[in-house]
Amino acid sequence: GRVQALIALRDEAIATSGSYRHFAVRGARRFGHILDPETGAPRESAVVSVSVLAPTAMRADALATALFALGPERGFALAEREQLGVLFLLFDGDALHERANASFEHRRVPNAPMRSR
Repeated sequence: GRVQALIALRDEAIATSGSYRHFAVRGARRFGHILDPETGAPRESAVVSVSVLAPTAMRADALATALFALGPERGFALAEREQLGVLFLLFDGDALHERANASFEHRRVPNAPMRSR
């Protein structure tokens, strides 16, 4: 794995939910293990992971899963409305892209060395 970001936390927690380890491929389509609450089935999504900052680890974990299930547009919009720090990792078929909001970026450690594990 690769470290995506280093975050400075104080009296808060971060949790990540994603399909980077548990997923299925059917033809050219990729499905994660988190179910769409509207259909009860996995859905194809560009979201690889969602990391959320929250006051407690339990809340961060629940929100990360919920935002992942909502997808990149509705999930990001909810994070903005709730003033949550959030980082979405999205795969467009060719490359991985970040979509972070200002609240997340504010806690990112600048110029932190990234390493692979």
